[in-house]
Amino acid sequence: MMPRMSLSKWPTAVMMALLVMVALPEPAYPQAEARIIGVVTDSQGQRVEGATITVDFTGGLTRVFQSTTNEAGEFMQIGLPLGPYTVTAEKEGVGAMRYEINLRAGERLDMDIELLTQEEMVLESMSEEEREELARNLAASGAFDEGLTAAGAGDLDEAIAKFNLVLENSPECSDCYRNLGIVYAQMEDYAEAEDAFNQALEIDPTDADAYDGLAEIYNAQR
Repeated sequence: MMPRMSLSKWPTAVMMALLVMVALPEPAYPQAEARIIGVVTDSQGQRVEGATITVDFTGGLTRVFQSTTNEAGEFMQIGLPLGPYTVTAEKEGVGAMRYEINLRAGERLDMDIELLTQEEMVLESMSEEEREELARNLAASGAFDEGLTAAGAGDLDEAIAKFNLVLENSPECSDCYRNLGIVYAQMEDYAEAEDAFNQALEIDPTDADAYDGLAEIYNAQR
C-alpha cells in the first residue's frame, strides 16, 4: 500500500500552480451566431422610429427574424446563424430599403439604412445622364401646361413662348405644334397656323384635331 501525501506536505510551488489553474477562466471562443446592429433614417437624414426590420434567411431554410426601431431609430437583431440573408427595412409613409447580405459565424454587422420612397428609388438607380433627361422632360411638361394655361387666359404671346420652349427640348412634340396652330389661328396669323398644323401632322398623321385646325383656317380665308 502506497503512502498518501497530504496537501500540507506538497511543495509550495506546486500548490501555487494548482491555485492559478483553478482561478483562470475558461478560454473565450467566438460565438457561432451573428448579429446586426444599425440605425434607420429617412432620405432627409432624420432617424425613423417604428420602422420594421425583417431579416429573412435565404440559405434553403425558412428562418425569419423581425425587430422594430426604437425612438432613436436604432435596431438590433441577434441570434443569426451564418449564411445569406435578405434584410428589409420599411415604414409606411416614409419608404423602404432592401439589402442582400452574407453573415459569417460570430460576425457583428453594422448597418446604416436609409429609407427611400418609390420615386427616390427610381432616381437612385438612374445614371447622371438619365437624371438630366428626366429633369428636362419634367421642365418641358411644366412649360407645356403653362402654355395651355396662358392660351386659356388669352395670353397668346406667352402661350407661343411656352410651346416653343418645349419644342427646343422635344422637337417631336406634335401636341405643341397643334396648340401653336390653334393659338396662331386665334391671332389670325394663318400662315404660321398652317405651318404649325402641318408640322403636327408630319409627326402624327392621325392627329384629327390638326386636320380640323387646317380646315378651319382654310374656311376662314375662304
